[in-house]
Amino acid sequence: MRNYIATAALLIMSATSFSQSLNDILSGKVEVNAETALKHSVLEAMIPDVGTPDQVAVFRVNGIDVDFPYCGEGVLPMDLMTYEEADFEMYATFRSPSDTVFCPFYEKGTYLIMCFDADTNELGKSLVIMMNDSFIEAGLSQGFYGVDGDVVYSKDPMRIAREQAEFLCFN
Repeated sequence: MRNYIATAALLIMSATSFSQSLNDILSGKVEVNAETALKHSVLEAMIPDVGTPDQVAVFRVNGIDVDFPYCGEGVLPMDLMTYEEADFEMYATFRSPSDTVFCPFYEKGTYLIMCFDADTNELGKSLVIMMNDSFIEAGLSQGFYGVDGDVVYSKDPMRIAREQAEFLCFN
């Protein structure tokens, strides 16, 4: 994944320089963008495959179209662009997570999920998800998600910190 791992570690270490979008949404500082809002909020459960991370970082990759045309072909979208083009934004960090991390998503987007040990070394490999209405509908039809009112929730945790990098989308 080129130099994204080193850059991700730097972003985590300098959290004072980069706001966390999820915290801003949850605290009411930022409204969910109506143009990019999902039909239903998603509460995604995630569990590491390899070891126990000291930190789970979720980045929004703003430079990737949420309707990325190469979905399902095994191409990691960030490998097709420079770091500047990818336009990473810290979405959320979970420090010293328990065995399961719960992360809410309110907006469509491409999200990079990485796990790190105490020395900010990547633990396992990253996961990229293309969170959009197609992703949610596929998850619902395949039984991975349930619905409770306006919230879609994981029935089974998504695997993070995998043995191989993974790109999940259903465009």
